[in-house]
Amino acid sequence: AVESTQSTGTAAAHVAVLQEKVAALQSVLTATNAQQEALNALESTVEELERGQQELKARVGSWPAGSYCIFANGECPAGFTRYSGYIKAFDTYSYNEQYIKAVQFGDSYMRCHGPCGRHQGNDAEFGLTTCCK
Repeated sequence: AVESTQSTGTAAAHVAVLQEKVAALQSVLTATNAQQEALNALESTVEELERGQQELKARVGSWPAGSYCIFANGECPAGFTRYSGYIKAFDTYSYNEQYIKAVQFGDSYMRCHGPCGRHQGNDAEFGLTTCCK
């Protein structure tokens, strides 16, 4: 009877150890499943971002429909026509920066006509270069 009680105790101890191992494996499995779900969500996000990136790449270099002009800065984009015009030697009240402030924007400009203040008048000039479609 003593042997029976000892073997029952030993068996119970083995069962308890096995139950702990099963619980540990279930915990690992649960964690693994959660990691797999997180990985699946990340893969889905990456695929969505890649699709968005492809859409953006397809739109690069394309212009919205319609008729409009943009300032030129070098060559005009495909489908646009270059137009240039200017007004030179128009008289202003004064040649100081309050009245004539030189600036270059792309291929267009505003500035004094010739050296500022050296002509009889306070002449300015304006040149506009655009690309239109």
